[in-house]
Amino acid sequence: MTDATPEIVVPSEPVVTPDLIDLLKLVVQTHDSKINIRLSNKLKDVITTLIETNPTLFKEFNATLLNIIKDGKIDSADIPEFVILVQKVYEIVYVSKQINASKEELADSCGIIAKFVVHTLIEKGYVKMDKERKVIFLSEIDNIIDVCVSLIKVSKTLKTPGCIKKLFGSKK
Repeated sequence: MTDATPEIVVPSEPVVTPDLIDLLKLVVQTHDSKINIRLSNKLKDVITTLIETNPTLFKEFNATLLNIIKDGKIDSADIPEFVILVQKVYEIVYVSKQINASKEELADSCGIIAKFVVHTLIEKGYVKMDKERKVIFLSEIDNIIDVCVSLIKVSKTLKTPGCIKKLFGSKK
């Protein structure tokens, strides 16, 4: 009878996965060619500040993506999660006054930030999926983020009391 002890293979180089926050800082500073979202210098500064002041926001992005892909598809139940995330980015950036722009331009900037974070998380393997699925998923997520940005723009341009008054008329 032979004793078949499994051989333990120790890698010559330790496998180290960078912390999510460190990874985002690195990608913002060096711009990885895999990340297909281009950032202006101003947006790089905004993301760097967000990383320093609100690191939990980026962990929420990661958790949301993991939650969305666990069932293998994007469906209507996933959309509210992205609306909340993009709205949260908008509110944080708006309150910080880091971007001196119109509300519409601010919403567009927040959409770019959200896309950048999502693309980074997926391309860097924090959210794992095969290559074919990755292309489709990123396209679908970009579309959802674009819709979220449009909703923010509409909500910031409508004056609710005026709309209600026009719809229901004034009391006399």
